[in-house]
Amino acid sequence: MCKIDEGDNAQLAWLEEDLAANSNAGFTVVCHHVPPFSSTSSDEGGIAYLQNSVVPLFEKYGVDLVVSGDVHSYQHHIRNNIHYLISAGGGEKPYDYGLPLEGMTLTLLKSYNFSRCRLENNNMSITTYNQAGECIDRFEIAPQNAPTITSNITVATNEPRVTPGGQCKIDIYVNKVEDLGALNLTLKYYKDSPRVLLEVIDADPVSAGIQVEQGDVGGSVQNNRADNTSGILEYCEEDIQGLTAEKVKVASALLRIQRMHPSPPCIWCLRLHFLTHQDLRFLILWVEQKLSLQRNN
Repeated sequence: MCKIDEGDNAQLAWLEEDLAANSNAGFTVVCHHVPPFSSTSSDEGGIAYLQNSVVPLFEKYGVDLVVSGDVHSYQHHIRNNIHYLISAGGGEKPYDYGLPLEGMTLTLLKSYNFSRCRLENNNMSITTYNQAGECIDRFEIAPQNAPTITSNITVATNEPRVTPGGQCKIDIYVNKVEDLGALNLTLKYYKDSPRVLLEVIDADPVSAGIQVEQGDVGGSVQNNRADNTSGILEYCEEDIQGLTAEKVKVASALLRIQRMHPSPPCIWCLRLHFLTHQDLRFLILWVEQKLSLQRNN
């Protein structure tokens, strides 16, 4: 727990010393009152001095989760693989939120809420409930310092060329895995230049949320969600019984390429006439991704 006021160099020094001393922890969670990133009716996007002072420290020392209050709503953002959670719906009347933060926002809700954090089987799960006890958000984080396997992601597509409004299927693979016990993947499926938005078509419309198709890893799926607003895919499997393979398919996703609009109604617009097979491979492999593979215990 920390409290950082603007210009408080002593607190910043303490925070960095503490983060450095515990950098080998399986999980690092920071709690402070005012959130560095938030969506409000003022559309300021958060507190600049926190974004410029503490956020670089969070990223430098591998913080997993930042929990804040102050903004009376429920908000879930992700930036550079750090989850920023605002769970501040326990008392005063909830506030209106503003626009989603570009490339960051996963959930915005004007609701009374509370969050529960649970550690089990080397994973941290965070579940948030509304006043009626209904789940309004859930996600998992794998430990950063679990035994990892050096591997890499490859992507295959079934179409050599896709025009705006068209669809294609991508298969996501990991290569050279040995004695695999758990897998956690976070992938952004948008590109800034030229700006392209891909929509994941739900593979399981019966279940809540947007999901992708399970691959051939053979574990128990713990997290499977795609957010077409932020362009972030999160996928996690556990209880993989020591899989060893040169190449294995993790998941498949059916993508739709958004059509061009004369006056784009959102922050994304398509400035390509079509996407080729190589464009799609480059798009998926170019964007930020986090892959954590844990050996079977």
